[in-house]
Amino acid sequence: MSKLRSRAKAFFAATFCLALWAAAAGAQPSLTPDQKQLNDLTAAAAQGDHEAEYKLGVIYLTGNAGQENIGKAVALLEKAAKGGQANAAFALGALYHRGVLVQKNLDAAVNYYRAAVERGNPNAENALAQLLLRGEGVQRDEGTAAILMEKAAAQGLMEAKANFGMLLVEGRGIAEDAPRGFNLIHEAAQAGLPGAIHNLAWLYQSGSGVTQDQAKALEWYKRAAELGYPPSQFNLGLMEMQGQGGKADPVDGMKWLMLAAAGNDGETGRRAAELVRRLSAKMPKQQILDAGEAARLWLIRSGAGANAARQDGKS
Repeated sequence: MSKLRSRAKAFFAATFCLALWAAAAGAQPSLTPDQKQLNDLTAAAAQGDHEAEYKLGVIYLTGNAGQENIGKAVALLEKAAKGGQANAAFALGALYHRGVLVQKNLDAAVNYYRAAVERGNPNAENALAQLLLRGEGVQRDEGTAAILMEKAAAQGLMEAKANFGMLLVEGRGIAEDAPRGFNLIHEAAQAGLPGAIHNLAWLYQSGSGVTQDQAKALEWYKRAAELGYPPSQFNLGLMEMQGQGGKADPVDGMKWLMLAAAGNDGETGRRAAELVRRLSAKMPKQQILDAGEAARLWLIRSGAGANAARQDGKS
């Protein structure tokens, strides 16, 4: 299991940095800029161009073009954020929030998120809303969280549509409107967002906002599991072990539980690891070996999986 976890975590920091880049609005230079592009950005940043500071900071952050330098990246992003570059403020908030490449600091994360929210950044609105929902680093406030998520969703941010949809289904911080919530989640799931796919599966599994359908739940969980989403891997593993929504498949079910345990450091990972331990005491040794080999091959095929590693969803 430790080998699976090491492989699954190996790509997390780089994947997270690339996600920050993808989340930013507007035209971006190549993730592997040529020397002229790099020189142009460096010169512009030296002249106080905040957009160039942000873009160059991300290049240093991701280590592309042989330019990895975390200290320089953070310094550039801080200059850009102080100059009003909202994407830079969001990026810093996300780094400090997750503790990726820098020491985790929720106070700093909240401050940077708020700075980006003041400039209308939808990614920051969605991120700050999630902290408000959990009371993480800030006083819990579901009403304000719902307002922020609705604003981000209105700007077209799919993750915010999925999250706001769940608030509508559950009536958290806003009046319950399950049909509207289902439609938002379905839209985000169709766009390929793993968390939205997972939540759509959960709606079908639980019958929340839609007619209960275990077969559809299994289908959608499998889609998110194949994208490397640990909560879906966990739920899919459970359903396959128990034969919910289809024929029982203990080997494939155990494979997904192993992957959920390997790819997530949160509650999902802990629950999956404990379940693997308990089930391993009951299953035939060959089935466990087959499941482990299938998990290893999946990780190799997927490049260590987990675009959404360390994220927790409904389970």
